[in-house]
Amino acid sequence: MDALIGGGSVAVTPEHKRVLFASTGAAAIDLESAAVARVAAEYGLDFAVLRAIADPARRRLPPAALVALGPDGRISIEQVLKSVFRRPAQIPDLIALGREAAAARRTLQRALEFYRSRANTTGT
Repeated sequence: MDALIGGGSVAVTPEHKRVLFASTGAAAIDLESAAVARVAAEYGLDFAVLRAIADPARRRLPPAALVALGPDGRISIEQVLKSVFRRPAQIPDLIALGREAAAARRTLQRALEFYRSRANTTGT
């Protein structure tokens, strides 16, 4: 298991990711779980998070990835397309990020299935 840092912003460049790792020792920034962890702590509840990293430290996030999520957490195809039309050179990076995100989802799914199978056999 690796430590996560609860962040309020995305680390876009490999350089920024290296600086954060050097200063915190965290393997990744988790933008979503920190709020849930705070509420769990406030109510004295146990909390754990299982995450898979979709953008490795070597990856610079393409501009379209930074505008993709709308306020409701859904991907805005309109915003992605606008960004791609403005900077079509980012398409290979978007494709690579998509592949990495799909691999992260598969890893997360396998980990969840493993956890569920252990929970079913141990009753925990």
